[in-house]
Amino acid sequence: MEDELKQVRVIGFITSGAFHNDKVKNPLPMNYLSETTLPKKLRNDLRDNGWFDADGNVCWPTTFQPDPVKGVDGNVYLSMNDNTNEGLKLSMMMKGVDLLSI
Repeated sequence: MEDELKQVRVIGFITSGAFHNDKVKNPLPMNYLSETTLPKKLRNDLRDNGWFDADGNVCWPTTFQPDPVKGVDGNVYLSMNDNTNEGLKLSMMMKGVDLLSI
C-alpha cells in the first residue's frame, strides 16, 4: 500500500468589504465548524476570533491570520484572509511546508 502524499491545504476566508461589519459582534457557537475535518486547534482559533454580524455574516478582524496547523491526518491546514499580503502568503506557505516534515 502506497503512502498518501500529504499536502498543505489552503483555506481562504473574507475579513473585509461588504462582509465585514464590526458594529455587532455576536459570538460564534461552540460547535462552529465542528463537522469539518479541520484540525481542532484551527477550528477553535477561527471560532474564538470570529463573530456573526447583524446580518448573520461570519466576520474576522482584518488583521487575523492564524498560523498553519498540522492535522491528525498529516496534512497542514493554512488559512489566509483576503487581506493577507504577498510577503506573508509566501512566509505562511513556507511554514506550512516545514510542518509537513515534522
